[in-house]
Amino acid sequence: TDPGFLNLSVTMHPDVYDQPGGGVRFAVRVDGHLVFEEAIDPKSNPSQRGWKDLSIDVSRFAGDERTIELVTEPHPGSDTQFCTAGWGRPNLAREATAPRPADAVFVTTQVDLADRAFVA
Repeated sequence: TDPGFLNLSVTMHPDVYDQPGGGVRFAVRVDGHLVFEEAIDPKSNPSQRGWKDLSIDVSRFAGDERTIELVTEPHPGSDTQFCTAGWGRPNLAREATAPRPADAVFVTTQVDLADRAFVA
């Protein structure tokens, strides 16, 4: 709808903070158009630890069915070692109200944290 927002939170898994490697770049594409990108590196910048709430205006895509891609890539470079990224509660709404995943629990069961993403 117009207005329309993609509300979500992003983070890196806390188990990788003290591991080698860099940060991650988060990107959101709607129908192949880049509408958001940001890199974080909580390994070297402790102020970037924890969840970061975001509201991305996607009003210009109001109307027909759309494809929304949540993209996570290592940054800088291409080393995915200990580069686990997280997306929290992605949702579409008429208001910019990024909900923090207050009850998010980091659970690892048969998942290699070196190259995975998770959604809380």
